[in-house]
Amino acid sequence: MSATLTVPLPPEEAFRLFTARGERDWVPGWDPVFPVDTPDDTAPGTVWLTSSPEEETTWLVTSRDFPRSVSYARDHPQRPCRDGHRRPGSGRGRQRGDGHL
Repeated sequence: MSATLTVPLPPEEAFRLFTARGERDWVPGWDPVFPVDTPDDTAPGTVWLTSSPEEETTWLVTSRDFPRSVSYARDHPQRPCRDGHRRPGSGRGRQRGDGHL
């Protein structure tokens, strides 16, 4: 699955919207839980959990290139492990964020 979203912000500001905590601002019901206190939710190695009535998902940040991208792996029992990549963009004005799961 993939999606594209256009955000009218420079990369440094748009980047936060594509993080575990930042998505709380615009994704209804998104509520990541961090098993360990984490000041930077984009640091490689960071783990967080999300859940819904149907499933629980474990997420792991695998790499970060601020402000260009953050990559992660996710795992849950009902589906095979997938890698994802979020790219806020590289322009100065409107950012196009690409997400792949």
